[in-house]
Amino acid sequence: MYSNILIATDGSEVAAKGLRQGLGLAALTKARVAVLMVLVPVTGFALEALIESGAMDVYDRGVADEVDRVRAEVAAAAEAAGVAADFVTRSADSPADAVLDEAAKRGADLIVVSSHGRQGLERMLLGSQSGKIVAHTDRPVLVVR
Repeated sequence: MYSNILIATDGSEVAAKGLRQGLGLAALTKARVAVLMVLVPVTGFALEALIESGAMDVYDRGVADEVDRVRAEVAAAAEAAGVAADFVTRSADSPADAVLDEAAKRGADLIVVSSHGRQGLERMLLGSQSGKIVAHTDRPVLVVR
């Protein structure tokens, strides 16, 4: 059925549900797994404020700590599922584009994403990365909520 699964995570509790579902499916199908965490670079006024306040190092350490936390959670979940999983980070302005690019690069035959279920103004401002992935791929996508 599936032999190469890409699971996207942002480290949130909602993404942890998608991670568990994707790893469970991989265990059943004996699929290879890559777990992707996309880091969105700080730009504009936020970047200016970090630089001007001298807090860029603190921000960078915070990001590195978060990546380490998510990497450890992924490793523990993969071990519990009995699945080997590669953990990958990428920096990109658009998480959806990074997921689609990584899926193509790895030849993924399933993409697993989580949806935060945002609606209204929050969805308009933050967008729906899972919706963009579904809309712009011909690969199967499992959306977990």
